[in-house]
Amino acid sequence: MISRISFSKLTWDETKKLTWLTALQFLAFFFLIPFRMLLVLAIRSSESSWREMQTPLETLAGQMGFGHIENTVFILAAGILCALVAFSYVHSQVRLDFYHSLALRRETLFAVKYLAGFLTFVIPYVICQILGLAAGVPYRAVSGTLALEVAVSTLQGLLFFLASYSGTLLAMMFAGKTITSVFGAAAFGFYIPWLTLTEMGFRNIFFPTDLMAQTGKLGGVIPIGYSSPWMICGSMNMKTGGSLKQGLTGYWPPLADLCQLLVLIVILTGISLLLYRIRRTEAAGNALAFSRTEGAVKILLAVPGALLAGLAGYSILMSDVWGVAFVAAAGILICMIMEFIYRWDIRQVLLHKGQMCLTVVISLCLFMGGRYDAAGYNTYLPAEEEVEAMAVCDPWADYSYELSPGNWVSSSEIQAQDMLDYLQTEDFEPIYRIAENGVENAGTGMVYGSIEEETVPVTVKYQLKNGQSAYRFYYADAAVYYENMNELWQKEDFREKYCPVLTMEPSQIQTLTCQWNSAGSWEVTAEKTDAPDTKQAAETDADAELSMDDEAAFVTVSQEKIPELLEAYGKDMSKMTFQELFSTYEEYTYVESGYLIVEREGGYSDYYPLNFGFTNTIEVLKSL
Repeated sequence: MISRISFSKLTWDETKKLTWLTALQFLAFFFLIPFRMLLVLAIRSSESSWREMQTPLETLAGQMGFGHIENTVFILAAGILCALVAFSYVHSQVRLDFYHSLALRRETLFAVKYLAGFLTFVIPYVICQILGLAAGVPYRAVSGTLALEVAVSTLQGLLFFLASYSGTLLAMMFAGKTITSVFGAAAFGFYIPWLTLTEMGFRNIFFPTDLMAQTGKLGGVIPIGYSSPWMICGSMNMKTGGSLKQGLTGYWPPLADLCQLLVLIVILTGISLLLYRIRRTEAAGNALAFSRTEGAVKILLAVPGALLAGLAGYSILMSDVWGVAFVAAAGILICMIMEFIYRWDIRQVLLHKGQMCLTVVISLCLFMGGRYDAAGYNTYLPAEEEVEAMAVCDPWADYSYELSPGNWVSSSEIQAQDMLDYLQTEDFEPIYRIAENGVENAGTGMVYGSIEEETVPVTVKYQLKNGQSAYRFYYADAAVYYENMNELWQKEDFREKYCPVLTMEPSQIQTLTCQWNSAGSWEVTAEKTDAPDTKQAAETDADAELSMDDEAAFVTVSQEKIPELLEAYGKDMSKMTFQELFSTYEEYTYVESGYLIVEREGGYSDYYPLNFGFTNTIEVLKSL
């Protein structure tokens, strides 16, 4: 054992050896923080227009504190650099023999090196943060709130550094060379995003009925934002809105997130220490510190790469032969590259042919299994007696829904699954017939809808009696779709869920506007108002005829008339068919002439259909 004093002395001596690293980081953070603060404040003071827009405090608050991705990038890079420098000795047998010959336990040596590397960052970073605040003193741009937020952001920056530092350290403990440590850190940081990219490609190309892939809201099964220490830090830095507290400089990081990050740092550091204790000195100089993992690491990296190459080749050339060729070629090539990195000898790239063959076989099995839907994903259709409830929705519908009391959310802001959960109904016979047709089309390869094919994109949810749920995206025949949607539209509860305006209270509506496009003419007595991105309408107090020559006319309904218009609109909705209201095919469309634009507090605007079939609504508009 070693005393506290000698431990402190060892740490300080080690820190002094890394003075150059401290100076390098001080130079980087000096230009990034205090110099930038002085520059921005000086420019602001010399420009009158800027002075009028922002106070010095607002200017400084916009450059320091929370949410600055450029600072986070530098901090994470510093963590990687400090780990590579502070623990570079683990890749040298000579230096390892020297350090391990000292009267020090491995745990103590690890702690000395770890703390010394951390201090090379803490000292310059904290000093530069203080200097950044001091830069605002001559301009009277400092306040207690700003100082507090800068202090908390500094603490967050230290945690970000430690996350990057410990993550890189873990990669170094697995590696025997600096170059493989760098590659290992890159793999640690981007392996799961790489897997997610491959997964997304599979679902987009081979599973056309996959709901999340086809609606463009696919984030992958694996959450990328939590896939590595670097991704976690980046996600935390960019968090905005929601329940987060807005501060002077940005959004405060949740305390729970900071605690979770601290736990992650402890776990990564603990694993690194454990590996450091068991790794052999002879491992220094090898590609990997644990040679038995070479084959597994190679296959884990080569298989996703081969699949990604196969997906690219298939999607470009639309040929199974080319897809297989790309998979095999990429699998072999990646294995050869990794073998070269392991041995650093071009003559040994074919040393492990069995691992190459295994990589190609696994990759081809996965590729062809997806290509021919071996799992039957695209043609899945549960028996009707197994289904408890279903839901159907137009994937491009963009209305605001009250998912919970007082919580209105636009459908464009939520996942398609949440939409279907909201629209679920136990009266699902028409929906099941649509799903049957969609499955039939998917089985025959009809996956890309077009007007010529007369297919309609549709999303479906199956809620099974055993508690499980399944979500799918289909292209249904237009005739089948509208026939069954017309039947479903006759049910009042479905109409009210699908079009929330039918159950809105007038007090929930901030502005109600009727937009009438160039599709015929009718007369109204109203003031024609301007609207964004449209030709300015001339104001008139007289009767105005909206004719084919008008691009669009806008009639704003007064608050007193909103209840009457909503009642008339609901009557019209109930007497018309779904096909007449929402069809986009000419032969199925009634006549689309405009929109009922509903604006609510919070900035939400919903566009509901309006055409010549809305006789009651038109009568109300004429009476305005």
